[in-house]
Amino acid sequence: MNLTQRLSAAARPAGIHLGVSILIAALAAWLVFAVWYPHPYRAISGGRELFTLLIVVDVIMGPALTLVLYNPAKPRAELLRDLALVAALQLGALAYGMYSVHAARPVFMSFEGNRFRAVSAAEIDPKTLPEAQHGLGRFSHFGPVTIAARLTKNTDPDFANSIRQSMDGLHPSLRPSRWEPYDGHRQDVIKELRPLDALQKRPPEELAALNAAIAKAGVPVEHLGYLPLQSRTHTDWIVLVDRRNADLRGYAAIDGW
Repeated sequence: MNLTQRLSAAARPAGIHLGVSILIAALAAWLVFAVWYPHPYRAISGGRELFTLLIVVDVIMGPALTLVLYNPAKPRAELLRDLALVAALQLGALAYGMYSVHAARPVFMSFEGNRFRAVSAAEIDPKTLPEAQHGLGRFSHFGPVTIAARLTKNTDPDFANSIRQSMDGLHPSLRPSRWEPYDGHRQDVIKELRPLDALQKRPPEELAALNAAIAKAGVPVEHLGYLPLQSRTHTDWIVLVDRRNADLRGYAAIDGW
């Protein structure tokens, strides 16, 4: 059997393998983007890029190996062994990739004084988790939880050290000892809200994103304010917040500063 004949015979099993891989990838995408990285975290927390790389490599690798290794002239036991090895390699790569995506998932949307900060599990030192109170020491597996970070005051004994930590990138939202329930800070959020009118001179593409977010917010525009939103990779988003109760109503890709 020449190469052309072998590849022709391998095309059908490789095609079936590709179809199964795409189905598994679709199920994985639902888990990642509907559960672990809901909007806007797929953009601001790196989930989209990480998952896309994982799926492209995984979906291509399995069917390509099947196309290369499949040979109907092989003994059945040898052929099954080769295909089982391909499946094991592909599933192993997928499992490791999904573990990595899960480990980097966003776990909190934290109000931090004059902004919100998206916090990922990878940014938290596991050794500091016992310092968390109010039942916040366990990460959710079903999307981020909205919390608040208690800021240091100049009368606090650790004021100077806290300032140094923040300057080094260890912001209050990344310290479990400062996590507090969001409900206790709703009035603080309302006081810090900025008017949407302040964004009206932004470029057309940003205004389009803002108007789309307002349309999806589900409340009259006069009840909305905003605060800047930051993550470890982005500083150019905002959170739309209801002025009446501090509920988070939407997000837009606009530099809120």
